Amino acid sequence: MKTQKFYSRARLSAGVASAVVGFAMLATPAFAQEAASDEGGDDIIVTGSRIPQPNLEGISPVTTVNAADIKLSGTPKTEDLLNSLPQVFAAQSSTLSNGATGTATVDLRGLGTSRTLVLINGRRLMTGDPNSTSSAADLNFIPSQLIKRVDVLTGGASATYGADAVAGVVNFIMDTDFEGFRIDANYGFYQHNNRNKITPPLLNARQAQGFSGFGYPTGSVADGGTFDGSVSFGGKFGDDRGHFMAYAGYRKAKAVLQSNRDYSACTVQINDGLAGGFTPGAPRQCGGSATSATGTAFYFVTSTTSSTVGALGPGTLTQGTLNRYNFAPTNYFQRPDERYTAGAFVDYEISDAVKPYMEFMFMDDRTLAQIAPSGDFGNTLTVNCDNPLMSASQNSQICNPGNLINTFIGTFPVAGVAGYNPIGDSRAPAINFLNSVLAANSPTIRHSSSCFVVTSKVDRVSMTFSTRRSAP
Repeated sequence: MKTQKFYSRARLSAGVASAVVGFAMLATPAFAQEAASDEGGDDIIVTGSRIPQPNLEGISPVTTVNAADIKLSGTPKTEDLLNSLPQVFAAQSSTLSNGATGTATVDLRGLGTSRTLVLINGRRLMTGDPNSTSSAADLNFIPSQLIKRVDVLTGGASATYGADAVAGVVNFIMDTDFEGFRIDANYGFYQHNNRNKITPPLLNARQAQGFSGFGYPTGSVADGGTFDGSVSFGGKFGDDRGHFMAYAGYRKAKAVLQSNRDYSACTVQINDGLAGGFTPGAPRQCGGSATSATGTAFYFVTSTTSSTVGALGPGTLTQGTLNRYNFAPTNYFQRPDERYTAGAFVDYEISDAVKPYMEFMFMDDRTLAQIAPSGDFGNTLTVNCDNPLMSASQNSQICNPGNLINTFIGTFPVAGVAGYNPIGDSRAPAINFLNSVLAANSPTIRHSSSCFVVTSKVDRVSMTFSTRRSAP
């Protein structure tokens, strides 16, 4: 919270000065400093005037951010400015990609955006996203250049505004009294020197192992350029009984990907956790998902009761290894965004009792939330052991006796040696999967234009495939 000091200067004669100062000390705890002037009079500088302040009039503390604070921050995004306050919990903002709704919200005390009430000139701002999960207001409606001040109240607001203000109230006071013509423009970008000492060696190790997608930038990079401009004008009309203010604005922000920074080009892990969990003090490595484009199989062998990992390739299955996908580079540090805003504030005093007003605000915001391409996570499927797409090498490893299905848990196929097998006996015979339509005609191998299948007795194995689309 910024403390404001108000200064009032008066030049009085010596006799009047003593009377005025004595009265001021009785009325309010002000402090005075006297100095001799060139004209023989006294200058009285009073610090701490009786100008109304929210913290002096209210029973709950109010944090005020004024227009000077906003300009000094240099940020064109209102939500980024509020997130710097200690009572504000980071919510939807331009730096959120995974789980982003495209809105900008404020969350006081971490109690949720639906419990933080947003006001403009003391009136509620409408819901920003028409979904059933949140009624939070979208701060993209608010042009930061026209904010006169922001009052943040975090206590006692629900008594006035109801359950929507359990966490508190954020009231944006707009400069609706502005007169004249004004152009505001702001441009900023991010600059980073890639000189991290930890991640590049780990990325080099992945590249040496033959994995693709583990590159990283070097040298200096500049990205995330953001332009924000607005035009506003206002004036009086009707013999100074009315006032209007209108504005129009445009903002465009470019994306910042994690691939543009060496420290975020991969996710650093202690180890891959496949051998019983993370080991404290183990060497660090670049993590990667087993859900990769080339595919990874989790299957059972006769000697184990837990699944074994194997990296799939063209006709190959390499037991004990897996294909890794580096999911970090495609995530956003800053989402790309383009916003158009416009609005007007008009009021007119017909009489002391009748003062109609009109407020119009328009906003069109387009943004893109991007994460790594989606994958086929943990779906357990059955594969025929006579599948012609399997090579002899793959068949010899996958279609072993311990990996054959001998029971189900509901609709989930269970291998014979699986530790969670309800039969508890790997020697139980495997289930015969019979194609009744073809078997009724002939228990032989039948051919078709695209593939051929075995009809009578078919052994199946249970495999959990992890595959991923090659592009978002």
